[in-house]
Amino acid sequence: MDAPEIARHSAIDAVDFFRPMIGGCTMIFIDALPRPLRDVTLPQIAAFELYTRRTQAPPQFQNPRLDCGSLVVWTRSSLSLQP
Repeated sequence: MDAPEIARHSAIDAVDFFRPMIGGCTMIFIDALPRPLRDVTLPQIAAFELYTRRTQAPPQFQNPRLDCGSLVVWTRSSLSLQP
């Protein structure tokens, strides 16, 4: 899902937007760093990746101890810095 699709939802904030998609042990990454969702606003989000199981996520986004999913959020500023 990319920024225009995210904008079409009527969520109040990022936590509200992602709540239905994530479970209790989902690991959250913002711009590849583990951070809480409250650190990002919906307008900052350019895209996201959702992995429901540890084995589906790339190694850098896996929890080595639990079979938790991962939510990887990319902001507009991080994508503009990539070559």
